[in-house]
Amino acid sequence: TSIGCYERTLALLIEKYAGAFPLWLAPTQVKILPISENFAQYAKSVESALRKAKIRVEVDNRAEKIGYKIREAQLEKVPYMLIVGEKEVEAGAVAVRSRKNGDLGQILKDAFVENITKEIKDKVANMTNKEAARFVGEQIAKLAKKKKITQVVFDRGGYLYTGRGG
Repeated sequence: TSIGCYERTLALLIEKYAGAFPLWLAPTQVKILPISENFAQYAKSVESALRKAKIRVEVDNRAEKIGYKIREAQLEKVPYMLIVGEKEVEAGAVAVRSRKNGDLGQILKDAFVENITKEIKDKVANMTNKEAARFVGEQIAKLAKKKKITQVVFDRGGYLYTGRGG
């Protein structure tokens, strides 16, 4: 069966990033991890603030230990984890863990929303069509070198890969 241009591009990106997508591309950009069920309401308010800013967010309200929730979020390769507990509720803040940099400490909820929104907008605004085309071209070249594809056909603005190698 033939796979469409978008599916092939998505497969290329998954292979390139090994599932650890950059923040602007990640399906779940932030995962909120309440320490216990007592903080679920505050977690929902943080989720609401992030959704209002158009951030893709999930809340893990399961009755599991926080270490387990953090480990699972790391395995899911979520760019940011927000841990919320008693100290964070009292301060109107969130404890931030980054996939790349680990524990970043506590930051005010509104400041985090502002920072993450700026980080996403800066990356997307700074990527020109030329840069995006170069990126895709580089990835195709790498696949061709590994003999995963032997021919690339450009059609209506998308790449179609044919002639897969052994």
